Amino acid sequence: MFVAVDQNPNYYHITYRTFGDSTHIETFDPSDTADDVIKQLRSFGLKDPKPAVSGVQNERNAHTLNTTVITIFERHNFSGEVRELRLQAPDLVRSPRTIDDGRAFGLNGWSEYIAAVDPTNTGVRITRRLDPSVGKEVATLIVDGTTAGVWDSTNITGKGVWAEQTVQIGAQLTQNKTHINVRQVFVSSAVDFNEFRYEIDSLVRGQWVRTDVLEVGPNHPGDEKAHHYQIS
Repeated sequence: MFVAVDQNPNYYHITYRTFGDSTHIETFDPSDTADDVIKQLRSFGLKDPKPAVSGVQNERNAHTLNTTVITIFERHNFSGEVRELRLQAPDLVRSPRTIDDGRAFGLNGWSEYIAAVDPTNTGVRITRRLDPSVGKEVATLIVDGTTAGVWDSTNITGKGVWAEQTVQIGAQLTQNKTHINVRQVFVSSAVDFNEFRYEIDSLVRGQWVRTDVLEVGPNHPGDEKAHHYQIS
């Protein structure tokens, strides 16, 4: 195996696995795009990697935590296996410091990407991270060729801070689909229309579920390629 790099990686780490014989082992094909691997990696942090099983019991509870008292979330008198534990703490505030690169386009410009959604959704929402110091950014949001909403940051202001904006898309454009094609088309702006990150949530059985994330910018070529991101 020959590996070439155009910059000093500072270190290298190679892991290999040996087998007793070559049964069921296929020779490596350099032309293989490894779409199955990319698909699995894209779901990390967004989807439970375990196979589905029957008889799963779902429970949802709210608790007020005290820093000096142990809180028992749930108690059962039968044996079983915890398949997934999801905790939400609304009072926690994310760190205000975030470094990002992003991209931007101007007059007659547009950007486009493909996002994963849950086919059982009853709606989808897309959240965009933007730089509000640019001001008065307006773009048409198009889903699978149909106008679905408008990105309008006219009333969002700030300097040296990030802002987030969310547009909700009706189920008529997203239901029974595993992926949607999303396009932003420039309308107007004080400078340009910028985009740093897109978060896609699907409304499933009354709960918002994160189904995809796109990090935009020169520092995220893999993410852009996996989402077929384009910009003009």
